[in-house]
Amino acid sequence: MMRLPAGCLSSQRHWHSAEVSLSSSVDGEVVLVTDAGEELLRSGDCAGSKAGVKDGHHLQKSIPEPGMRST
Repeated sequence: MMRLPAGCLSSQRHWHSAEVSLSSSVDGEVVLVTDAGEELLRSGDCAGSKAGVKDGHHLQKSIPEPGMRST
């Protein structure tokens, strides 16, 4: 798990050539950023990215309270 403080990014935008990526919001809200745009993930939500799809993604925290995510 990782605590994502307000104003921070989970990583640089990236994609995975040989593995599936799965992230979930455990507590609070984070924003998933992909080539398709932004999607709010609330506590209990999860999102995945297929291996080999060149769609850079990361999570960002833009609201005041910190969020917890699992990877």
